[in-house]
Amino acid sequence: MAPWRQLSAEKLNKGEERTEQGVVIHVFLSPYDVPEGVRGEYDEKSKVFRIEFKYLTDEESTEISEEGKSISLVVGRNSKRLLGISVDVHSLKADSIQLKLEVLQLVEKAIAELEDTGKPKQRKANYRLARRVIDEHRDELLAPLGAT
Repeated sequence: MAPWRQLSAEKLNKGEERTEQGVVIHVFLSPYDVPEGVRGEYDEKSKVFRIEFKYLTDEESTEISEEGKSISLVVGRNSKRLLGISVDVHSLKADSIQLKLEVLQLVEKAIAELEDTGKPKQRKANYRLARRVIDEHRDELLAPLGAT
């Protein structure tokens, strides 16, 4: 298993400023919705690349959402937090130079579609944060794909 890359909750959870009824308020995500770690790994045997998120609490029960033939999302059954993303690299049939770009595009699209579902606003913020983490750490996360 790849090691977890520690994330800074303070940097990630910057909050959002809103004005409601003339009062300026700052809204932050719950600490339970902010990932504290992320990792990316490629399983050579199954030809599957995974990105996983680690939170303050673990979730035993998950739901897997198939997003096309190449990608699936792992979401907490109760929390609806994004816990992981799996990409069937074998089905992409791309060379190693194109592979990272294709995986990144699939991941971005799948998270965007998850955001567009009728989930509560708090969940959408978790998905946006996951996209930001992947974008900020894409080189380290996708590094295991360089050896394919």
